[in-house]
Amino acid sequence: MEHIDSLILAFLNGVITHEEFEELKAWITAKEEHREYARKTIELWFSASVVADNTPHDAQSAYERFSKSVQSKDIEAEQPQGVSSSFNKLLWVGAAMIAIILLPLIGYLTGRNNVHNQFSSVRIVVPKGSESQLILPDGTQVRLNAGTSLTYSQGYGITDREVQLDGEGWFAVKHNSKIPFTVESDRVTLTDLGTEFRISNYKKDNLSYITLIDGRIRVENRILKSSTSSLRPGECMQINKYTGKITTTRKDFSLVNARSFNIIKFDDEPMESIAKCLERQYNVSIIVENKLKDKRFFATIDVRKNTLTDVLRLLQGTQRLRYEKQGDVYILHSN
Repeated sequence: MEHIDSLILAFLNGVITHEEFEELKAWITAKEEHREYARKTIELWFSASVVADNTPHDAQSAYERFSKSVQSKDIEAEQPQGVSSSFNKLLWVGAAMIAIILLPLIGYLTGRNNVHNQFSSVRIVVPKGSESQLILPDGTQVRLNAGTSLTYSQGYGITDREVQLDGEGWFAVKHNSKIPFTVESDRVTLTDLGTEFRISNYKKDNLSYITLIDGRIRVENRILKSSTSSLRPGECMQINKYTGKITTTRKDFSLVNARSFNIIKFDDEPMESIAKCLERQYNVSIIVENKLKDKRFFATIDVRKNTLTDVLRLLQGTQRLRYEKQGDVYILHSN
């Protein structure tokens, strides 16, 4: 069967000659067991090659190659009908060609679906008060902040390069134009165009932040069903997840700080958002009095050097709030 396997491989790679094609056609149409062997061989070949090389094979191209062959036979079949047996023979050849088209295509799609369906999801959860670093199977570097979850398929890099993010992450993406890298998060989709970026999009937060460090990204705002690729390195996009409003500002940051979660800057942030961030970073519970939730503050903290008590004392120094601790819960009151 090695010869037949080589013919099937030549067909799938688009390098089969006319004589080889005729030979393969004759062999497949000769017996039912040949057709069954072809189906299984193509399915197994697809599965093995995809898992080994991470190379997606194009079923549509295979279909088009065979379609052109069928069309050429159909042109012959449209010649004047002289002898009915000759015409029937041409129709039989056309039918056989169609069978050969469908068998590899079905085998290809079956193999693709079987491989894809066998992949389960990988989920990484970062506890509050910590962070995590990892490298995805394609070489993309990822750093995840406290309280973040990242999910991707075991087929990542084979059938897609899509991740689902709830939280905050830094990504240095290994570019692959054939399989784009996509981050799906709450009401926002981000597609890599050769990029290093940072995204903060916790489901419980009202705002999503995307900071472009290098390269290009395309951001789809699913609330307004619009896309933008206008971010330049050093710019930060803020998306209101309820109204869809987009605000773009230029950030003054060093690359070290952009790639780290240790330095946190609150730039005219409402206390409600600040409290959520502090809860994640320090793994505590914070209750904010209603009158204080919309008050805005400026602050820069280093979580490696500043304790939560340091931060709350800093905020309390503005004379706009006071805090108390009851058990394990911090309560913030408006002055």
